[in-house]
Amino acid sequence: MPGLQELIDGVLKVDPSAPAIEFEDSWETWGALGARMDAIDAHVQDLTDGPDARVGVLLRTRLPHLAALYALVRGGQCLVTLNPLYPDATLAADIAALDLPLVIGTRADLDRPGIRAAAEAGGTTLLALPE
Repeated sequence: MPGLQELIDGVLKVDPSAPAIEFEDSWETWGALGARMDAIDAHVQDLTDGPDARVGVLLRTRLPHLAALYALVRGGQCLVTLNPLYPDATLAADIAALDLPLVIGTRADLDRPGIRAAAEAGGTTLLALPE
């Protein structure tokens, strides 16, 4: 029985031009979603120690976040979800305490007060998602 990684790859290859996800009144094709995932995966591979790395995602219900989630699952990383709705100080404390090599989020979330300082103090790299 194929694993989740193989299933994701299989779906992406069936028909790359087919619509996959509707977001903000526009359809993203499987091929475009796969390209987003590949770009995120390339950054994750460059910025972590491999497939077992714990990677934090400030997870929102937006297309770039879905691509990040799928890329991490497909790549075998350990997805650590962070709630961007938490107050700045709480979120910064979570990032500092989790000791993650990488945290992914929107530029707006990563630029919130205390987030960069918490990441720098723990040696965490921040990766901004494209909009």
